[in-house]
Amino acid sequence: MIWIFSAPEFMDTEHLQIQALLNAGLQKFVVRKPGKSRDEYLAFLSLFSPGDRKKMILADFPEIATGMGLGGIHFSTQLRTHYTLQQILSWRQGGMTCTTSTHGMKEFESLEEDFDYLFAGPLFESISKPGYQPKTRHQFEYSSNKLIALGGIQASVVEVARELGIKNIALLGAVWSNPGKAVENYLEIAKLWRQGNML
Repeated sequence: MIWIFSAPEFMDTEHLQIQALLNAGLQKFVVRKPGKSRDEYLAFLSLFSPGDRKKMILADFPEIATGMGLGGIHFSTQLRTHYTLQQILSWRQGGMTCTTSTHGMKEFESLEEDFDYLFAGPLFESISKPGYQPKTRHQFEYSSNKLIALGGIQASVVEVARELGIKNIALLGAVWSNPGKAVENYLEIAKLWRQGNML
């Protein structure tokens, strides 16, 4: 499965591009806007239909995610400290997809049973954070269906990611480095990803 993270800053026509990505077949979109307020999130998410919001994971404010009918909650390392595993389990049992970030195999293994999906990266040199070098490529056993690899994933490295046994990838820079081509860039990567999974 392919996931896409939002750009960190709000953009003028971003909601239209996200709607186009979802209409093009994207299954999961993570709304992550570090430092943005509750009101900014509410205003942004109100631009989407209930159907589109069901495909979105919110990387902050779990009460907004549940109150606005989003599909899930992403827990950063910091956000995880504010909630018990029992609270997270109750959201999962209520149908919310709960994801988190991990920074090594040991942390991944300790959290794997508590979350639906776990992000790990950077797998390749980051596109959105220049100079952010890969440090996890050889730390992870990629056969887990719960692992989502991120960091530097673009069309030119899709085959390498597949060869590592990765089942899920997340995109950010490959899509938003040229916002006018967000859908085109996603579709190119999605086509390569599907082709490899059919082999």
